[in-house]
Amino acid sequence: MRYFKFNSTLIFSLFGSAIIAAILLIEIINGRFWLNDFKVMYSAAASYVSNEPVYGVSFGLDSGFYKYSPFTLLFFIPYTFISFKAACIIHFLLIGFCAIGSVIFIEKIIRSFFTLIRKKQILPLLAVLLCVINPLARELHLGNINVLLVFVLTLSLYCTLSKKPMISGALLAFAILAKPYFLLCILPLIVHKRYTAVLSTIGSIIAFVLCSAFLMEPSKSALLYQEWVSAMMEHNNYLSSQHTIFSILHTYIGIFIPAKYALHVLGIIGLLSSLYFYIINPTIKAKHPSFSKIENQHLIIHFYLLIAIVPSILITDTEHFIFTLPCIAFLLFHLKRNSIWSILWFITLLFMYGGNSSEILGKSLSDEFSKWGILGISNLMIIGIVFYRLKKEYPPIKNEGPKTDL
Repeated sequence: MRYFKFNSTLIFSLFGSAIIAAILLIEIINGRFWLNDFKVMYSAAASYVSNEPVYGVSFGLDSGFYKYSPFTLLFFIPYTFISFKAACIIHFLLIGFCAIGSVIFIEKIIRSFFTLIRKKQILPLLAVLLCVINPLARELHLGNINVLLVFVLTLSLYCTLSKKPMISGALLAFAILAKPYFLLCILPLIVHKRYTAVLSTIGSIIAFVLCSAFLMEPSKSALLYQEWVSAMMEHNNYLSSQHTIFSILHTYIGIFIPAKYALHVLGIIGLLSSLYFYIINPTIKAKHPSFSKIENQHLIIHFYLLIAIVPSILITDTEHFIFTLPCIAFLLFHLKRNSIWSILWFITLLFMYGGNSSEILGKSLSDEFSKWGILGISNLMIIGIVFYRLKKEYPPIKNEGPKTDL
């Protein structure tokens, strides 16, 4: 069995690597191997090394401002020792590795804690990767770090479930220092009483900040952190999106809610979802002896739903909807393959989510897709269906449940 699992993972990794290599080859042949987002990170690191400004400087594009933390900047500095083209290739392959690794670990988590998957299979793994191929291709084209963060967050959840809270906290702290809105992910840990992981996260954040202060000199580091906060506050001023809840409400109903309330709404959603799971946990514990297994299921879904809701609230680029990857995997593994209707609605939903490509639809139809916020609507539908399936099929474990191999 172990040998079979190893080969399944290996074969999927080879297929996945072939897909990533094909995208790389197409980008180079078409003269589109730009990685403009990565260029910002590379240029910011080069500016730091040269004692030049890092924040508030547009590195090549109108929106090309570096907006990650000084701690995150440390990880881009090694790239500056090689040429930009060589760094692009390494970063491109790193994104591809993280995409493949994310699918492997997401499937492992779902297979271990839900009864729908008895053994690892190659086709479902490939199907999950293909379901997000459009946002993944855009992520690879731009060279952003969203897929890397999905991988880090998935590893953090995996370590939490594997009772390795110290590692889990360190990984979550890394994600938070890259994009602070992932502070949301602490809420499921609190609700589901993973207090050691919470303390590890807080401790790791402090340790990472102190580490960057030591490596960058305290006074310079303090100034950079101040500039980082200012850069994040200015972020929404030069971006727009048709796919947030606010834009969808304005487009279809005419209700206008200023984007400045986005963080407030995100926080409210995080607290309400936490309140829901907090309220139902005592009821579940009283009625079901296998509460710990069910609680793990709720932790997994709670964690991934909060990640998926982020691009529907905050103004971001479309590649950020790759955060919905774990929810799509959950729906795919729950798909009733003997039901034509289940397959049809799933394909329709995926087309709404990942079908907006000007090469496939043409520019006019692609613009209409964006204008009506189809991607944002599909994201909300995916989140809603995942929550509905969890609630409807609860408890999915009727017996002692599958033995976890985490």
